[in-house]
Amino acid sequence: FIVRQQPHYAFRMVVERGSWGHKLHFLATCVGFATGLGNLWRFPALAYENGGGAFLLPYIIASFVIGFPLLYLELSIGQFARVGPARCFRYFKPAFQGVGWASIMVAYLVGIYYNMINVYSAVYLKQIISGRAVEWMECSNIWNTEYCQSGYEDERCSSTSNGTLSYYFNKTCLSEDDRIMRTEMTLNGSVLPPVSSAEEFFELYVHEKGDSLTDDRINWQLLIGFALIWMITAVTLVKGVKWIGRISLITATLPYLIITCIFFRAITLDGAEIGLNFFLFKPDLSYLFKINTWMQAAIQICYTLGIGFGGLLSLSSYNDEQHNCFKDSIIVVSFDSFMSIFGGSAAFATMGFLAKQSGLPLSQVVQSGTTLTFVAYPEAMMRMPIPTLWSLAFFTMFFLLGVSSQFGMTECMISGLADQFPSLHRHKGKLAILVCFTSFLLGIPMCTKGGIYWFTLMNEYCGTFALFAIALFEVVLIGQLYGVREYQIDLRWMMGVPSSIVGRIFGSSGIAILINWAFVAPIILLVLFSSALYAYFDFTVTYGKSPRIYTYPERASTFGWIMAILPLLALPLFAVINIFNYSRRKGSWKEAFQVQAKLRSFDRIRGNVAKRNSLSDHEKKQTTRSGRIVPVE
Repeated sequence: FIVRQQPHYAFRMVVERGSWGHKLHFLATCVGFATGLGNLWRFPALAYENGGGAFLLPYIIASFVIGFPLLYLELSIGQFARVGPARCFRYFKPAFQGVGWASIMVAYLVGIYYNMINVYSAVYLKQIISGRAVEWMECSNIWNTEYCQSGYEDERCSSTSNGTLSYYFNKTCLSEDDRIMRTEMTLNGSVLPPVSSAEEFFELYVHEKGDSLTDDRINWQLLIGFALIWMITAVTLVKGVKWIGRISLITATLPYLIITCIFFRAITLDGAEIGLNFFLFKPDLSYLFKINTWMQAAIQICYTLGIGFGGLLSLSSYNDEQHNCFKDSIIVVSFDSFMSIFGGSAAFATMGFLAKQSGLPLSQVVQSGTTLTFVAYPEAMMRMPIPTLWSLAFFTMFFLLGVSSQFGMTECMISGLADQFPSLHRHKGKLAILVCFTSFLLGIPMCTKGGIYWFTLMNEYCGTFALFAIALFEVVLIGQLYGVREYQIDLRWMMGVPSSIVGRIFGSSGIAILINWAFVAPIILLVLFSSALYAYFDFTVTYGKSPRIYTYPERASTFGWIMAILPLLALPLFAVINIFNYSRRKGSWKEAFQVQAKLRSFDRIRGNVAKRNSLSDHEKKQTTRSGRIVPVE
């Protein structure tokens, strides 16, 4: 694996691309893309549904074994090829061009419903700015039901009755004995459990939730917000990559300051220890023996780091060729893990507070993990010394995290189309508007009273086992077909030859990372893809928890399967197209499995092949034994 000489690459004409104004712009954009809503929304939800702290071990292991190696692989591929995912895999092996388009399709589909989360944040910001933030703490609003329960209302009852009535339920102040009796009746199943005011606000005010998926009445609040958010996304992307980089310096750094303050407030809430025990100190370890826990941890790593989405690959294609993306990968993974664990601790500390207030086990505090963030965090904000200020800071942070990730996912489709059809590079502004507009149209079903069901359906099926398939094809292409030895030369051309033994083992082109790409990652991804695919054959999508559970109709599952499989159709489609085209133009289908002239290593690799074909059998054996690759100057 040790190459003693760096290659000199022949000059090749490359389509002019934009570039980052500063290295920090790229790093900030990557951090913003990776440490987004997946850390504060999706991670706590998955931990909530997979044993709490038991989910941390698979998550941390997946970060090191899958997350970092694959993140570094995608960043280095984009930087080396200097083109987005639509064409970069074509340069390596044309038959694998579909890998890039599969990742673009996943990013596009996820981006449609991901932007809806930004709309939720915008609705909460509207409430705060208009001075109505207290409404998600109250049970006296027009949308609240008789099952609404709130610590805020409990305190109001206690203050107005001199402490004799400290329990609010069924729109009435009751005694502590009533709370105990009600809790016992809930636990034995004779009555429906209470629902927190924050959860009713999210479901009945924000979503105006109907009875089923087929409730197509328009929720005008969400529809207008969805249109505005896509307009913001379009305007930003029209400005180009340099503008995104400047914005990301704010959107990627401010959230860490805010979440730190929220964390220290959350852990001081009454009952916080209940949530922290569940998340950190007394997890349900039985979940470690369930394949679904490990599968969900691996999916979350791919999801939150953007692996298989093509977004980071697209962003890195604007890098200088000598940029050290290995160091960037370490920083991004570190920030991502920190945000997940730190943010998860704040969420579960607040959940413990809600559990103590309602008298229910932690597992029954919210109806769905999807709604956890929009229930736990709003409650925590209103417990701060200056609740309006903290609520504004949190949802501003949440909004910034969301849009920074959204920029990367949408840019992936725009760059993909522009790279596939070079004439579109002159019209990228118009292309950005077109992509955002079509995304808005496809997301309109989420703006109905059945929208929460559509949102959950897309969240369950988009970007699941398809991410494993895409990542598997990426590592097989580089690790086996292109070859890690060849790619090691490319890495050392970009980031230099390591000067120490530690660098040669663990560095940017060291043995450890090459072994992972060649053997470890492919085996793990194959197992995960097979397990995930098998699990979905037996999967029934639902929303909520018993006894308020909604089971989706069979046709909804069929639609979910279509969304899950659609990106993977690009793999055989582009393979067949390129094999046919190369058979017709080059006279041999084998050319579709060869390195192409636009890749910088073309002269070296194709030159070595030609040279080895001209060697005698004895010379070939000698070259094979030495293991040395002699670059063609």
